[in-house]
Amino acid sequence: MASKSIKLLAFLLLLNLICFTLVSACAPTRGASCPENVQQLKACAGLLGSSSGECCSLIGGLADLEATACLCTAVRANVFNLVELDIPVRLGLILNGCGKTFADGYKCV
Repeated sequence: MASKSIKLLAFLLLLNLICFTLVSACAPTRGASCPENVQQLKACAGLLGSSSGECCSLIGGLADLEATACLCTAVRANVFNLVELDIPVRLGLILNGCGKTFADGYKCV
């Protein structure tokens, strides 16, 4: 009887270890985020359609919506010195240059 209990306990421990390993491997890790100092995004100001390694490395790991929000934060901080009418077009060019798209329906205010 003790032998069956030990085998069952060992099996459950092994199963628990496997599940924990799988969950840990698939758990989201702290990925890229918008730079805390939005002034770093000045590297994106000159981009406007062509890729820039420095700019794209800042937003490259972000999802489209996160990258859009990040650049909009820079717009609000007046990092790019853009005229209000140019904002969606200019940000679209920057995002496209880094392989991203302007998030549908997102308004940069």
